[in-house]
Amino acid sequence: NIKDGAKGPVYGRYMSMKLKQYYTDFICMIDSHTLFRRDWDEFTIKMWYSIEPDHYHAVMTHYPWGAEHLQKRIDEKNEYSYHICGSIYEGAPNFMVRNANGCFAKNAIKPVRVPFFAGGFSFAPSYFWDEVPLDPYLLY
Repeated sequence: NIKDGAKGPVYGRYMSMKLKQYYTDFICMIDSHTLFRRDWDEFTIKMWYSIEPDHYHAVMTHYPWGAEHLQKRIDEKNEYSYHICGSIYEGAPNFMVRNANGCFAKNAIKPVRVPFFAGGFSFAPSYFWDEVPLDPYLLY
């Protein structure tokens, strides 16, 4: 039951991929609460290439803290990196798997493998989205 016609962020991401008119090496999708660090693009590409053993099939994904919490995280000088590491099955009315909690990895110098996809930030080679397209029928 969609009252106002909205279908949610997954559908919005699907529609944004329809706007792609030419080949690009990578595609980065973000939520509106994401802030970028200086030279984020070079940093992210280097991080993607550092994934072992096979960066060719890797997707970097994360649910970043909201921008309103960023300064607090910077001031903490926290050496831990936050990751999604748990899930729950949500019953009616949505009937879907959702992330349940986060955990922290200490001194992470390379991306940490996780079995979850976070919509807040994703970075992948553009061919990934051809092989694994977003589902236009997945509401929210």
